Amino acid sequence: MRLFVSVDLPSSLADSVAAAQEPLADAAGLRFVEPEQAHVTLKFLG
Repeated sequence: MRLFVSVDLPSSLADSVAAAQEPLADAAGLRFVEPEQAHVTLKFLG
């Protein structure tokens, strides 16, 4: 289990980030979270 304190991103910002990540995912075979799960982690607790 992972425990952290986070702030959700506004949907418009999450969509913009997802669009910017798309070329990276295609080029490097990376996988990113869905925009609905995007957040900024303030503190990772464990």
